[in-house]
Amino acid sequence: MSSVIDLEEVRQVLPSKFLFIRHAESSWNARGLWQGQCDPGLSEKGFSELPVLWEQTQRQFGEIEWIFSSDLKRALWTAHFLVEKSNARLWSSKHFRERHAGDWSGKSKAEFSENHRNLMLSIQRGSWLIKPPNGENRLDVMKRVAAGLLKGGEKARENITFALVSHLGVLRTLIPGAELENAHAGWVRICQDRSNLTELFSWEPFR
Repeated sequence: MSSVIDLEEVRQVLPSKFLFIRHAESSWNARGLWQGQCDPGLSEKGFSELPVLWEQTQRQFGEIEWIFSSDLKRALWTAHFLVEKSNARLWSSKHFRERHAGDWSGKSKAEFSENHRNLMLSIQRGSWLIKPPNGENRLDVMKRVAAGLLKGGEKARENITFALVSHLGVLRTLIPGAELENAHAGWVRICQDRSNLTELFSWEPFR
């Protein structure tokens, strides 16, 4: 894995932690549809979640100078709201998009066959190579997220904490099995153990 993803290079440009924020509810979240890289906007409930999200996170923004964001609307609109409330600067990138859901895009979980449900469980548990039909596997997502973190780290000064507004599938790529509701946040910390790719990041959700 390390020959594909230069984790040491990524580690050198990252601070010891960064704030991970999941976007507010989208119109497809409200309908229970698998989104992937489709681009629905926020739902009415999603817009109402934004002030609550700011209340939850505002104390953290004293040390945050940059907000990195997926360029998909549900994340980018969430990030724009936080930028307006804070002094942080914004950089959006396709590197931080949700995992591509392939043939699952636009489907509800009720439409999945038993085989697809088993595939989904394997993906959530951190399989590197299993993927939705015609979608991305975890390694695909990790490669582009790592590339985005490298580019973002070049923008931010060394050891400046940043926030990443992104998607649950991206969080689960970094930390398999992690859970986070829409419009909630937590800290991703850089682990010291360099022996295993799966131990690079640890997760501390806000309580």
